[in-house]
Amino acid sequence: MDSQSPSAGARPITHTTTPPARKLPDIHLDIVLVVFCGGAIGTAIRYAFAQIPAAGSFHTGTFVANMLACFCYAGLTAYLAGASRFGARSKELASRGLGMGVCGGLSTMSTLALEGFTAIRDGQVAAGIAYLLVTFALGLVCASAGVWAGTHLAGSSNVSAEASADTNAATTSKGGKA
Repeated sequence: MDSQSPSAGARPITHTTTPPARKLPDIHLDIVLVVFCGGAIGTAIRYAFAQIPAAGSFHTGTFVANMLACFCYAGLTAYLAGASRFGARSKELASRGLGMGVCGGLSTMSTLALEGFTAIRDGQVAAGIAYLLVTFALGLVCASAGVWAGTHLAGSSNVSAEASADTNAATTSKGGKA
C-alpha cells in the first residue's frame, strides 16, 4: 500500500467567485432629448460665428464662440448651484440642455486646436501660440466673470423669492389673501 493518502497528490479545492455583473448606466431619454436640442441650437450659433472673417491667424468667430460658451456655462453652473427656487430635476434639465447642449455645441476645442496648430505649421509660430494662449487665458477670465454673474443672479433671485414669501406670509397672517 502507498503510504500517502489518496488526496495527497490532488490539487487543493479552491472556490472562485464570479465578479458581480456591472450595472449599465440608466439612460434617460428626456435628458438625451434636451442635450440633443440644446446641442443643435449651440451648433447653429457656432456656425453663425464661424462666418465672421478671421483677422490673420486670429479666428474671431471661434474666439467669440468659445468666450461666450465659457461665460455662459460657468454662469449657468454658478446660478443653478446657488438658486434655491428650482428643484433638482429642473436644475438637471437646465444644466444638461443649456450647459452641456447649447454651450457644448457652441464651444469648440477641436477647431481652436486646428486653427492654432495650422498657423504654427504654416510658419506663423508666434501668432499661433499667441492665439492659443490668449484664448485659454481669456477663457478663464470669462469663466470667472460667469461665475461671479451667476452667483450674484442666484443671490438676488433668492432674496426676491424670500421677500415675496415673507410678503405673502404677512398678508395671510393679517387675514388678507395671498
